[in-house]
Amino acid sequence: MAAISDFPSVDSHIDRLARMSGRRAFTITIVSLLLITTLDYWSADETRLQVCYASAYIIPIAIAAFTRGRQIGLLVALVAAAVTLSKGFTLTESINAAVLLQNAAPRVVAFAFVAIAAAAFRQSYHAVSTLASSDRMTGVLNKAAFHQCASALLEASRRQREYAMLLFIDLDDFKSVNDRYGHEAGDRVLQSFGSVAGSAMRRGDCLGRIGGDEFAALIPATSISAARQLAAALHERFTQALLACDMPVTCSVGAVVATPENTNELPDLLRQADALMYQSKTAGKNAFLFEVAADADIERDFAGDRILAVTAEAAAK
Repeated sequence: MAAISDFPSVDSHIDRLARMSGRRAFTITIVSLLLITTLDYWSADETRLQVCYASAYIIPIAIAAFTRGRQIGLLVALVAAAVTLSKGFTLTESINAAVLLQNAAPRVVAFAFVAIAAAAFRQSYHAVSTLASSDRMTGVLNKAAFHQCASALLEASRRQREYAMLLFIDLDDFKSVNDRYGHEAGDRVLQSFGSVAGSAMRRGDCLGRIGGDEFAALIPATSISAARQLAAALHERFTQALLACDMPVTCSVGAVVATPENTNELPDLLRQADALMYQSKTAGKNAFLFEVAADADIERDFAGDRILAVTAEAAAK
C-alpha cells in the first residue's frame, strides 16, 4: 500500500502546511471563508450552491484545525454552519425555521467532524514526523533530517538576503569517556548536550546529530560580526553544559558563515566547517574557529579571518 511519503508532492504540501506560521494560517482561513461566503450568497441558484459551496467550507475548517488546533477548527466550523444557516433564512421564504434547523444539523455535525479529524491528523503527522526525523539518543534532528532542514534553510536565507552560519561541533575526548566510564556515561553526556544545545537554538534554527559525537547547526544571522558573536556565545554555553556533566569532555567547533551571495551548497559548507573544527581540535581542543565561507563575494576583507576562541579558564592561564 502506498504511503504519504511515496508521493513527494503531497508530503511536501502537508509539511509546508504544518510549518505555516500562525498569522499566515489565520489570513488564509479568513480569506477563504470570506470568499466562499461571498460566492455562496452571490449565486441565485440555491440548490446548486447548497451542493457545491457547502462542501467548500471544508477547506477553511481543515486549514484552521490542522494549523491552529481542534478548538479553532471547531470555531471556524461553527461560523461556517451559521453562515449556511443564515443564508437559508435569507434566501428561503417558504421553508420554516424548524425545517432549516433540521437540515442544518447534519451539516454542523459534518463540519465538526472535519475539524476534529484534521486536528487529529495533525497530531499523528507531527508524531510520525518527529519520530522519523529525530535522533533517539539526543532528541535533535538525525543526519538525514538535518540535511533536509539545513538545505531548505540555507536556500531560504539566500532568497531573503540573509547570512547563514554553519557550526560543526565535535565533543573532545568523548571516546575516553566511553572507554573509562562505560557507554551509559557516554549516553548521558550525549543526552545532556543534545538537551542544552537544543534549548540554545531559536525557532527556525536547524540542529542535528550527524555522527557519533558530532553535531551540526545552521543558524540565520544578520551580519558576519553577529554570527561571530553568536558562535562564541554558543561555544561558551556548550562548554558550560559539558562541564556540568562532571565528565572530562569539552567541545571543538568550526563555524563558517555564508553571505547571501555565497553559492556553496550545504555539503561544501559542512566540509569547510569540519576542517575548521579539526584545526581547532589540533590547536588544543575546547575552542572554536570562525571564518567567512571561501567563495563569498562581499566583505572580502573578512575572508580568511580566523578567530581562535578559548575558554575563559584557558585565557586566564
